[in-house]
Amino acid sequence: ALAKEDPLFKPNPLTNPVLEKIRIWEQAEADDIKYGGELAPGSPKGRQTYAKLLVPILQVQSDLDTLYELVHKENGDGLQQAAQLMEDRPELSQKIVFKKTFN
Repeated sequence: ALAKEDPLFKPNPLTNPVLEKIRIWEQAEADDIKYGGELAPGSPKGRQTYAKLLVPILQVQSDLDTLYELVHKENGDGLQQAAQLMEDRPELSQKIVFKKTFN
Protein backbone atom coordinates (compact mmCIF):
# COMPACT_ATOMS: atom_id res chain seq x y z
CA ALA A 1 0.00 0.00 0.00
CA LEU A 2 2.84 2.37 0.85
CA ALA A 3 4.59 1.73 -2.48
CA LYS A 4 1.49 2.78 -4.41
CA GLU A 5 1.48 6.16 -2.68
CA ASP A 6 5.23 6.77 -3.07
CA PRO A 7 5.91 9.07 -6.07
CA LEU A 8 9.08 7.10 -6.78
CA PHE A 9 6.95 4.15 -7.93
CA LYS A 10 4.48 6.25 -9.91
CA PRO A 11 4.29 5.18 -13.60
CA ASN A 12 6.33 7.37 -15.93
CA PRO A 13 3.96 9.14 -18.35
CA LEU A 14 6.76 9.41 -20.94
CA THR A 15 6.78 5.62 -21.41
CA ASN A 16 3.17 5.63 -22.51
CA PRO A 17 2.76 3.36 -25.60
CA VAL A 18 0.87 6.09 -27.47
CA LEU A 19 3.70 8.58 -26.88
CA GLU A 20 6.25 5.98 -27.97
CA LYS A 21 4.33 5.46 -31.24
CA ILE A 22 4.22 9.24 -31.82
CA ARG A 23 7.99 9.48 -31.23
CA ILE A 24 8.58 6.66 -33.74
CA TRP A 25 6.42 8.43 -36.35
CA GLU A 26 8.17 11.76 -35.75
CA GLN A 27 11.60 10.15 -36.09
CA ALA A 28 10.56 8.34 -39.27
CA GLU A 29 9.26 11.61 -40.71
CA ALA A 30 12.47 13.44 -39.77
CA ASP A 31 14.57 10.68 -41.35
CA ASP A 32 12.41 10.77 -44.48
CA ILE A 33 12.90 14.53 -44.82
CA LYS A 34 16.62 14.42 -44.08
CA TYR A 35 17.47 11.47 -46.33
CA GLY A 36 14.85 11.94 -49.05
CA GLY A 37 13.03 8.67 -48.35
CA GLU A 38 16.18 6.62 -48.93
CA LEU A 39 16.15 4.84 -45.55
CA ALA A 40 14.05 1.76 -44.91
CA PRO A 41 11.35 2.32 -42.28
CA GLY A 42 11.90 0.86 -38.83
CA SER A 43 9.46 -1.71 -37.53
CA PRO A 44 8.74 -3.30 -34.15
CA LYS A 45 7.81 -6.53 -35.97
CA GLY A 46 10.23 -9.40 -36.21
CA ARG A 47 11.95 -8.95 -32.87
CA GLN A 48 12.78 -12.65 -32.94
CA THR A 49 15.08 -12.10 -35.90
CA TYR A 50 17.38 -9.49 -34.35
CA ALA A 51 20.33 -11.84 -34.67
CA LYS A 52 19.83 -11.92 -38.45
CA LEU A 53 19.83 -8.12 -38.48
CA LEU A 54 23.31 -8.13 -37.00
CA VAL A 55 24.83 -10.03 -39.93
CA PRO A 56 25.29 -6.98 -42.23
CA ILE A 57 26.61 -4.93 -39.31
CA LEU A 58 29.13 -7.62 -38.43
CA GLN A 59 30.12 -7.80 -42.11
CA VAL A 60 30.80 -4.04 -42.10
CA GLN A 61 32.86 -4.45 -38.94
CA SER A 62 34.84 -7.26 -40.54
CA ASP A 63 35.41 -5.18 -43.68
CA LEU A 64 36.55 -2.20 -41.61
CA ASP A 65 38.98 -4.43 -39.71
CA THR A 66 40.31 -5.71 -43.04
CA LEU A 67 40.66 -2.15 -44.34
CA TYR A 68 42.56 -1.17 -41.21
CA GLU A 69 45.01 -4.01 -41.73
CA LEU A 70 45.44 -3.21 -45.43
CA VAL A 71 46.11 0.51 -45.02
CA HIS A 72 48.62 -0.15 -42.26
CA LYS A 73 50.82 -2.48 -44.31
CA GLU A 74 54.35 -1.21 -44.75
CA ASN A 75 55.25 0.74 -47.88
CA GLY A 76 51.57 1.08 -48.81
CA ASP A 77 51.43 -2.49 -50.10
CA GLY A 78 47.77 -2.90 -49.14
CA LEU A 79 46.42 0.40 -50.47
CA GLN A 80 45.39 -1.02 -53.84
CA GLN A 81 43.50 -3.88 -52.15
CA ALA A 82 41.89 -1.40 -49.73
CA ALA A 83 40.72 0.78 -52.61
CA GLN A 84 39.27 -2.29 -54.35
CA LEU A 85 37.45 -3.35 -51.17
CA MET A 86 35.96 0.14 -50.81
CA GLU A 87 34.81 0.01 -54.43
CA ASP A 88 33.30 -3.48 -54.05
CA ARG A 89 31.48 -2.68 -50.79
CA PRO A 90 29.35 0.49 -51.19
CA GLU A 91 28.15 0.22 -47.59
CA LEU A 92 31.66 1.27 -46.55
CA SER A 93 31.87 4.44 -48.63
CA GLN A 94 28.36 5.65 -49.46
CA LYS A 95 26.57 7.44 -46.64
CA ILE A 96 22.99 6.36 -47.39
CA VAL A 97 23.95 2.74 -48.11
CA PHE A 98 25.96 2.73 -44.87
CA LYS A 99 23.00 4.10 -42.89
CA LYS A 100 20.63 1.53 -44.44
CA THR A 101 22.88 -1.19 -43.04
CA PHE A 102 22.25 0.13 -39.53
CA ASN A 103 18.57 1.00 -39.98
